Amino acid sequence: MKFSKALIELKITKMKALNIIGFNSPVWWIAFYGAIFAKVLPVGVYSTSGPSACEYIATHSEVEIIVAENRIHLKKYLKIWDQLPALKYIVLYDDTVPQNLPENRKD
Repeated sequence: MKFSKALIELKITKMKALNIIGFNSPVWWIAFYGAIFAKVLPVGVYSTSGPSACEYIATHSEVEIIVAENRIHLKKYLKIWDQLPALKYIVLYDDTVPQNLPENRKD
Protein backbone atom coordinates (compact mmCIF):
# COMPACT_ATOMS: atom_id res chain seq x y z
CA MET A 1 0.00 0.00 0.00
CA LYS A 2 2.95 2.37 0.65
CA PHE A 3 4.16 1.95 -2.92
CA SER A 4 0.65 2.54 -4.21
CA LYS A 5 0.42 5.75 -2.19
CA ALA A 6 3.81 6.82 -3.55
CA LEU A 7 2.56 6.41 -7.14
CA ILE A 8 -0.49 8.51 -6.31
CA GLU A 9 1.73 11.17 -4.68
CA LEU A 10 3.91 11.25 -7.83
CA LYS A 11 0.73 11.92 -9.82
CA ILE A 12 1.14 8.95 -12.14
CA THR A 13 -1.87 9.09 -14.47
CA LYS A 14 -4.52 6.48 -13.81
CA MET A 15 -4.57 3.67 -16.38
CA LYS A 16 -1.11 4.61 -17.67
CA ALA A 17 1.71 2.08 -17.51
CA LEU A 18 4.42 1.20 -15.06
CA ASN A 19 7.13 -1.08 -16.48
CA ILE A 20 8.89 -3.49 -14.11
CA ILE A 21 12.22 -5.01 -15.14
CA GLY A 22 14.09 -7.43 -12.92
CA PHE A 23 14.04 -10.93 -11.58
CA ASN A 24 11.12 -12.30 -9.60
CA SER A 25 11.37 -10.95 -6.05
CA PRO A 26 9.13 -9.51 -3.34
CA VAL A 27 9.91 -6.01 -4.65
CA TRP A 28 8.72 -7.01 -8.13
CA TRP A 29 5.38 -8.07 -6.66
CA ILE A 30 5.13 -4.97 -4.48
CA ALA A 31 5.54 -2.85 -7.62
CA PHE A 32 3.02 -4.98 -9.51
CA TYR A 33 0.26 -4.88 -6.91
CA GLY A 34 1.08 -1.34 -5.83
CA ALA A 35 0.46 -0.27 -9.41
CA ILE A 36 -2.87 -2.07 -9.49
CA PHE A 37 -3.97 -0.47 -6.20
CA ALA A 38 -3.05 2.97 -7.64
CA LYS A 39 -5.02 2.19 -10.82
CA VAL A 40 -1.82 2.10 -12.89
CA LEU A 41 -1.19 -0.73 -15.38
CA PRO A 42 1.82 -2.90 -14.46
CA VAL A 43 3.76 -4.21 -17.44
CA GLY A 44 6.50 -6.77 -16.89
CA VAL A 45 9.62 -6.55 -19.03
CA TYR A 46 11.97 -9.51 -19.49
CA SER A 47 15.24 -8.92 -17.66
CA THR A 48 17.03 -10.17 -20.80
CA SER A 49 15.50 -7.42 -22.96
CA GLY A 50 17.94 -5.02 -24.57
CA PRO A 51 17.44 -1.27 -24.97
CA SER A 52 15.48 -1.62 -28.24
CA ALA A 53 13.03 -4.13 -26.75
CA CYS A 54 12.68 -1.96 -23.64
CA GLU A 55 11.97 1.04 -25.86
CA TYR A 56 9.36 -0.89 -27.84
CA ILE A 57 7.52 -2.02 -24.70
CA ALA A 58 7.80 1.38 -23.01
CA THR A 59 6.59 3.24 -26.10
CA HIS A 60 3.61 0.98 -26.75
CA SER A 61 2.58 0.89 -23.12
CA GLU A 62 2.97 4.70 -22.85
CA VAL A 63 5.03 4.22 -19.70
CA GLU A 64 5.20 6.99 -17.10
CA ILE A 65 7.35 5.19 -14.53
CA ILE A 66 9.85 2.34 -14.66
CA VAL A 67 10.83 0.14 -11.72
CA ALA A 68 14.27 -1.36 -12.41
CA GLU A 69 16.13 -3.91 -10.34
CA ASN A 70 19.67 -2.63 -10.77
CA ARG A 71 22.12 -0.41 -12.66
CA ILE A 72 22.28 -2.84 -15.57
CA HIS A 73 18.60 -2.25 -16.31
CA LEU A 74 18.84 1.44 -15.46
CA LYS A 75 21.50 1.90 -18.17
CA LYS A 76 19.13 0.43 -20.79
CA TYR A 77 16.53 3.09 -20.02
CA LEU A 78 19.01 5.95 -19.73
CA LYS A 79 19.98 5.22 -23.36
CA ILE A 80 16.38 5.52 -24.57
CA TRP A 81 14.82 8.01 -22.13
CA ASP A 82 14.77 10.79 -24.76
CA GLN A 83 12.59 8.60 -27.02
CA LEU A 84 9.99 8.12 -24.25
CA PRO A 85 8.03 11.38 -23.97
CA ALA A 86 5.66 10.12 -21.26
CA LEU A 87 8.42 8.78 -18.97
CA LYS A 88 8.60 10.76 -15.73
CA TYR A 89 10.52 8.54 -13.28
CA ILE A 90 12.76 5.52 -12.93
CA VAL A 91 12.78 3.80 -9.55
CA LEU A 92 15.84 1.68 -8.79
CA TYR A 93 15.75 -1.15 -6.24
CA ASP A 94 18.38 -3.64 -5.03
CA ASP A 95 21.17 -1.26 -6.08
CA THR A 96 22.45 2.23 -5.39
CA VAL A 97 21.94 5.11 -7.76
CA PRO A 98 25.17 5.77 -9.71
CA GLN A 99 26.88 9.07 -9.00
CA ASN A 100 27.67 9.70 -12.68
CA LEU A 101 24.08 10.19 -13.88
CA PRO A 102 23.54 12.93 -16.46
CA GLU A 103 22.50 16.20 -14.77
CA ASN A 104 19.05 16.16 -16.38
CA ARG A 105 18.37 12.66 -14.96
CA LYS A 106 19.15 13.32 -11.31
CA ASP A 107 16.52 13.52 -8.56
